[in-house]
Amino acid sequence: MLNPLPEIAALCARLGKGLIVDAMSSFGAIEIDARAMPFDALVAATGKCIEGVPGMGFVLMKKTVLEGCQGNSHSLALDLHDQYTYMQKTTQWRFTPPTHVVAAFRTALDQYLEEGGQPVRGERYRRNYETLVRGMAALGFRPFLSPDVQAPIIVTFHAPADSRYDFRKSTKRCVRAATSCTRAS
Repeated sequence: MLNPLPEIAALCARLGKGLIVDAMSSFGAIEIDARAMPFDALVAATGKCIEGVPGMGFVLMKKTVLEGCQGNSHSLALDLHDQYTYMQKTTQWRFTPPTHVVAAFRTALDQYLEEGGQPVRGERYRRNYETLVRGMAALGFRPFLSPDVQAPIIVTFHAPADSRYDFRKSTKRCVRAATSCTRAS
């Protein structure tokens, strides 16, 4: 679902509440302009719309909010303030860095910029979404969400109304097909 982020950000600002944006599945394809809609933090990852390898999440966060988080984390591994402080002091990660993921992320960002950034990537995802919805409709599937709230990234479909459709049988056939493809390669 494509949430109305500008309206949510405006409401949070009006009520004096902080906002954390979960952009895991949209960062890079959906426009999110921190200058136009205030938020405290945005959480994303190296995969999905950036099209890097999975394996690293990252947070874009207001420094004042980050500084106010000192001592609040209940997790050693997910303590953003401690990680930030350590990196400022040492230029190193506190734990073993995922160097292959960082290198792949850099390459993915270079490719993202070469492609034209968010507007071009977002348009490609919109075209893919339209192609998918048309093709699935031809097979008897209809999207779960209406087009006015559907994001072009992840689409959920209703099961077809055809009485011959059986999810369990279809799933078993898909698993068998995937298994035979894996064995053949």
